[in-house]
Amino acid sequence: MLEYVRDILQRERAMRQHAAKKKGLEDGSVTIGTFSSVCLYWIPDIVSSFRKIHPNITMNILQGDYSDVLGWVRDGTVDIGFETFPTDEKLNETPLHKDRLLCAAPADYVPANGKTVTTSDMESVPFIIQRSGYEEDTMKFIRKHGLKINAQHRVDDDGAIIAFVEKGLGISLVPELILKNTSANVKTYPTEPEENRLIGLITQTKVDLSPAAQAMHEFIVEFIKERGLYI
Repeated sequence: MLEYVRDILQRERAMRQHAAKKKGLEDGSVTIGTFSSVCLYWIPDIVSSFRKIHPNITMNILQGDYSDVLGWVRDGTVDIGFETFPTDEKLNETPLHKDRLLCAAPADYVPANGKTVTTSDMESVPFIIQRSGYEEDTMKFIRKHGLKINAQHRVDDDGAIIAFVEKGLGISLVPELILKNTSANVKTYPTEPEENRLIGLITQTKVDLSPAAQAMHEFIVEFIKERGLYI
């Protein structure tokens, strides 16, 4: 009799777990932390496409800079965060996309060699840079190559940077993700040497994702792969 009772209890636990997962996936919620370029060019398509498959899952989006997203993931404010790697944090990291840094320049600007913007070029003209918290990709490049740039303007928004460049106020290093979708009258050049930022997802290591968050995590990975953006 005891064996039968144990079997019944095991089946009951399995049934409850299945029901909880099903309810969590269909009626749950997921919160995503992201930075501006991903929020502008990926998130709308991700949210609208995911909603067609899981219309009852509530989705919340928080936008900030890189440090904001790290903090939100660490303290549990968000389930999933978009981040650039490496983070130097003990978090689960899922690399997604290698995004080139390109030079955005005024329409009348031509680099010395006519094809690429070199480190010498960057030191010889006014430079537009993001403020602290947004400028990590640019600063990594500057520190790596020991550049002495003439940073005349510091702004927050990617769109503001492009607007400043368009008005001839300087050049800037900008992720390709932003420049692919701009209609501004600016020129874009590869940098020499070439530099990239690696975009991916981060989650807590000690907390299992809810069924809804797990479904979203998997969906984002497939979204990037289907569009030929996966590393």
